[in-house]
Amino acid sequence: MIKKILISDSQPISAYGLLRLIKDLDYEIECLSIVHDLQGICTFLSVHSPDLLIVDVSIFTEKGIGVIKDIKAKNKFLKILVTNNKYDKFLAIESIKIGTNGFVSKTDELETIKQAVERVLRGGVYIGKRLSDELSKG
Repeated sequence: MIKKILISDSQPISAYGLLRLIKDLDYEIECLSIVHDLQGICTFLSVHSPDLLIVDVSIFTEKGIGVIKDIKAKNKFLKILVTNNKYDKFLAIESIKIGTNGFVSKTDELETIKQAVERVLRGGVYIGKRLSDELSKG
């Protein structure tokens, strides 16, 4: 089955690099679109139903990460994987709390990012080793 993906990143080079990375997965991937802002996400989702939205958190700077709740409410079956330029424990925890399916840092190893996408596409939630270790410490 083809997995349909929407990528949203304010930096085009990051979006296209991510697209190249996920095309190497053991899934048939169809990137429906690459958008660069929140308006692009909303417009796209009003017409299409991707399986996965991979979104850079910087897209939400104006409205805050809480806008993901609105996106999820309108797109019940949409899986969301949040990315960020750097690892941020608070942001990772918040994104999971509000209903995303995972968080990865763009500074993570490429294999880690692939694992996150694969786990989310399989219906799981991705919590990386770094966050898992920090949460187990209390």
